[in-house]
Amino acid sequence: MSQADLAHRVAVLEEVSKIKELRQCRFPAAGFPEINVEAVLDLFAEDGGFEYLNLSKTKGHKEIRHFFTDGPINGRFLLMVPAYVHVNDDLRTGHGRWHLLETLRMPSVKTGRNEPVWCQCAYEDEYIKVGDEWRFQHYTCEIRMFVTHQEGWGEKMVDYEQFFVDWRAHLAR
Repeated sequence: MSQADLAHRVAVLEEVSKIKELRQCRFPAAGFPEINVEAVLDLFAEDGGFEYLNLSKTKGHKEIRHFFTDGPINGRFLLMVPAYVHVNDDLRTGHGRWHLLETLRMPSVKTGRNEPVWCQCAYEDEYIKVGDEWRFQHYTCEIRMFVTHQEGWGEKMVDYEQFFVDWRAHLAR
């Protein structure tokens, strides 16, 4: 292996480490203890966005700001685990897959109060380096489990009717 090849491999590993910091440290920090919309915006490229399947899709800082302003989620604890992170040879773009397990509180239309909730999601990320910082170009989140702690995940894995009705109304404004 040449010195140039070795140097490139080390550079890729350094960039992977920076992307892990984006998803595992900077992303959760923007939402705890309450969502800091400006901190969230700093995680995205100007034309970046995301999609929460079956819930909402955004593109650009204006739509991202609307999504997170006055959102109902109040996180408590999360564990973000990478399945893989890949940096392209240009060292400026990449993609990854992550799994989230989170406990949080969310308003329930069923009970009328904030309920303790278990959430499990899979994220598919696209990254871009802006200056010296990695940002999200786009991510897709598939909510695989969103249920109350009391009811558990035996009968219904994702309860859209109980938890996302108010948020969908908020996003429609």
